[in-house]
Formats: sequence, C-alpha cells, structure tokens
Amino acid sequence: MGLFSIDANTSEGTGSKSINVRSEADFVQQGKITKYELSDDKKYINIEFTNTKNQTANKRLYLPKDESSYDSGDKYKKAISIFMGNMANVSRKFMGDTYKCEGDSVASVAEKVIRDITPKLNNVTLFCAMELNKGDKGIYTNVGSFSPFSLTGEDITIMSKQKDLLKEKLAYKPDTDKPVEFKTMPDSSGL
Repeated sequence: MGLFSIDANTSEGTGSKSINVRSEADFVQQGKITKYELSDDKKYINIEFTNTKNQTANKRLYLPKDESSYDSGDKYKKAISIFMGNMANVSRKFMGDTYKCEGDSVASVAEKVIRDITPKLNNVTLFCAMELNKGDKGIYTNVGSFSPFSLTGEDITIMSKQKDLLKEKLAYKPDTDKPVEFKTMPDSSGL
C-alpha cells in the first residue's frame, strides 16, 4: 500500500496535545509531573504536567526577585513564603510529609528540591489543579500557581475567579453573522 491508502496502521489522529479546561471537572487532572527544572538563569522553574490522556499543561514558576525589587520587607517575605509553600507542596508529594530542605537562597532550595524529586517523578501519579489565564488572544489553561499538586485531588479548591473565567471562555462565540470576506488577487494572466 502506498502513500494514498488507509490500512490498519493509519491513525485517526490523537486530538489535542494540550490540557484544555472546558468544564469545572477539567480543573483537576490526574497524571504525572513530566518536567520540573530550574532555568539556566535560575529565575523560574519549568513545570510540565501530563494527564492520563497524554495531554500536557505547563507553568513557569518564578522565583522571588532580589529584596530590593520589592516595596517593603514584608512584601519580600510574603513572596518567599509563597514560593516556599509551592516547594513544600511539590516536595512532600514525592518525599513525604516530613521532608525538610534548607538553603542559603531561594535558588539553592529550588535546586535541592529538584535534585531530590526528579528521580521519583515517573513513580508518582497525582492530581494537579489547572488554572485559566486570560491573555491578549484568549483564555488559556496552565498548571495552577499556588500549591497545585495533591495525592488525592480532594484538597484542591477551585476559586470563584477561575469559575468566572470558565464561564467567560464558554460564552465566547465567534461572529457567525459576519459575512466571510474574500480578497481578490491581482490578475496574473499576463505573466
């Protein structure tokens, strides 16, 4: 059989490769973390989550900036606290509730957590909170920003802001009553 044939090996297509929240049930996905890596410049962690349908969602988890970048010491401490909460969330899913980690900087803690959990990523199936983010070109699905991982999924809460974004996303309708415009090309018959 040649190029123009259908046989037992012909694929029907696999659908979307990305996780897409289309209902409230889609906010919590089961699967595995397939990437959890610190960027070369140590400014963010690249997170990739793959669900049981082999669809993925991503997130860049930014490390807090230098203390001088914040308006006050309290805002800096809050940024550190939020980041450490995310590090605790992911590390405890792989290392247990008694896991401890200490460093001389946010980046050193991130490096240690990544070093410790990376060998175990393929061994743990967990639940991940998805979040919708509104951009210039639409509403997109990403891994959640704050403590997105759970072993049971029961402790994941979906905020009302996320439910409102879902309603907005589902309410979008393209302009179906607008006529399609076709542009005419210059006549090339004289070429």
